[in-house]
Parts: sequence; C-alpha cells; structure tokens
Amino acid sequence: MAPQDIFQHEAILETLDWTQFDPIRKEFDYYSVPEFEKNTQTFDEISIYYGKKHPGIYASEDELLKNEDVIKVGWTSNANVNMMGRPKLKSTLNITDFNVEDKIRKGEILISPFFRYTGQKDGYRTNITNPRGLHVLLFDKSLGAAQGDPGAIICNQSNSENTSLKFGEGYFEGANMTTEPSVQVVEVSKLAELLKANQAPVFDTEKFLSEQTELIKANQALSTEKDELIKANQALETERDQLKDDLVKANQASQGKIAELQKTIEDNKAAVEAERVELFKANQDRYWAELSEATQEKFTDRKEELYDLVKANQLLQDISKFVAGIPVPKFTTAQGATDVKELSATDMNNKELYDAYARLSATTKNVNYTEGI
Repeated sequence: MAPQDIFQHEAILETLDWTQFDPIRKEFDYYSVPEFEKNTQTFDEISIYYGKKHPGIYASEDELLKNEDVIKVGWTSNANVNMMGRPKLKSTLNITDFNVEDKIRKGEILISPFFRYTGQKDGYRTNITNPRGLHVLLFDKSLGAAQGDPGAIICNQSNSENTSLKFGEGYFEGANMTTEPSVQVVEVSKLAELLKANQAPVFDTEKFLSEQTELIKANQALSTEKDELIKANQALETERDQLKDDLVKANQASQGKIAELQKTIEDNKAAVEAERVELFKANQDRYWAELSEATQEKFTDRKEELYDLVKANQLLQDISKFVAGIPVPKFTTAQGATDVKELSATDMNNKELYDAYARLSATTKNVNYTEGI
C-alpha cells in the first residue's frame, strides 16, 4: 500500500487519574498516571483491529481473530501521557483501511484498547499497576457494546483535508479550518453524538453504597471476631504457660518428695540394719553367756568371731564339737531337782566334766553339784 494511503488519527486510549467501574467483576479500578507513564512504550506498535461488533469485555487477540469479520487495519505509535486538563493516555492511530477511515470520518467508530495489568487491592477499589498494551479494537457504534471508558475517543483528523476537530487538551478547537463553518458544526455535532454514545452506564449509587455498607459491617464483624480469636489465643497461651509452670513446680516438688522418700527408705534400711546387727550381737552375747566358763575360756581368743557373719558359723561349729566331746553325767530327779549321781573324787576334779554340769545348769537352775551323794 502506498504511503499516502496511511491515515493518522490522534486518539485518547484511556482516561487517567479516575476510577472506572468494571461490570464483569463488579468492582472499581483506579487508573493512576504514574503507572501508565512508566509503561507508555508498551502501547506503541500494537495492532489495531476492526470488527463490526465488540465480542465482549476482555476480548483477547486470539478471541478477536476467531471472528471472520475482524481484520487488522493498522498500528499505534507515539503513545504518551497528556496532563492538560484531565490526564489521559494518548496515541497516534495509523489506519491502513479506507473503509474504516471512512467510518471514522463519519463518527461511526468506537474505540476499545486492550491491555493486561496487575492489581493491588485498596479498600473498595483495585489500583491498576504495570499496564501492558496488547491491541486496540475499533468497532461500529451502532452494533457494538458501550465503551468502558467514555473518555476514550478518536480525534477525526484527515491529513489530506486538514479539517478535523481535535480533542486532546481538555477542550475542542478548530484546526486550520478551510471549509465553511457548517462543516465544523456538522463535525461538532457528530462528535457530540459520539460522546453521548460513549456515556458509561448509569451507576446505581444507592445500591453501591448499600453494598459497601454491608461490606464494611462484614469487615467490622470479621475484625471483632479476629480480636476475640486473638484474645482467646492469648488466654490459651497464658493458660498453657501457667500449666507448664505448674507442671515444672509439681515435678520439682515430686523430685523433692522422691528424694525425701528415698532418704527415708535409706534411713529405715540403715536403722533396720543397725537393729539387725544389734539383735544379732545381743543374740550372740546371750549364746556366749550360756556357755560354761570352761568353754568360754577355751574360745575366749575367738569371741569376736561371733559377731562376724562369715566367721561366726565356723566358730559355732567348733564350739558345738567341743561341747559334744564332754561326757554327759547321769541325773536323777528328786523333789523337782536334778541331782548328780555318784561321782568319784577324780570325776569331781575333772574340770571338763564339771563344766558339763555347769552347761546343763544354764537351763536347769535347780541343779545341785555335790561331792558324794
């Protein structure tokens, strides 16, 4: 196509520093100047498409090209943020299709830029961040959906006639008019109709305020519930810490009690052992006392062995053998007393025999030891 067949139009792609209602998400989006200023280059060299009817909000390039009547009719250039009047994102539309150009001149075209972005929730609205231009859709005003941004508009500019009206600095002005004033009136009239057609749907303020009020109430209820949960959690943590302290103290008390009981057991064991030793010693003492003087004299040097658990048994065996070797005299019973039968003078002087009498008398107290009965 020859260079002279490229028609350029200045256009407003987006109104900035304002909040726009999204009818699909039913939320408000805020278009900030700084976010679009730092991303204007993404709105350059993007394709311009024409379709008789807008396929709907969020129509991607692939979705557009599924329609047979959608054709590519140009590209964008010179994107910039204009701060005169209402801040706006502007661009130059380079149109290569004569039929679309004719529709633009007749005011039959609406404009729908498409871009992607990330959003940051800010109360009731979402802040548009990091916008990235993808394409621009031109569609017939009579058949398409209403524009989301009523401020988006194509400025009818013809390079050959130079009789168009500009919309870009916040007001309309004639641009080197060379035709009759009636031409200007017609163009202004068409532009007024175009603006009227681009009016956003009537916003139900009462409904919105009611919804926001309910949302605020719900947020307050959630905040109250959150505070109660925090308090309950703090109470549980306090109770947990108290239980932990109580368990530590109880454990310490138990350890102290266990140590005390252990000491008591050890003391009792020591006392029992001491008592056992004393009883054992007392028993051994009684055993020794019951021995005859001759036997005691015989084993005097070994007496301490009585108190040794290991040696005592051997000593007792030795004493038993010694005592068993002493002759046992014969006795008669008379008047409750055991008398010794006839003993010779020699037997009477036999110390071991006499010792046997003494040993027997340890259990029989009424024994009479006499010489010659």
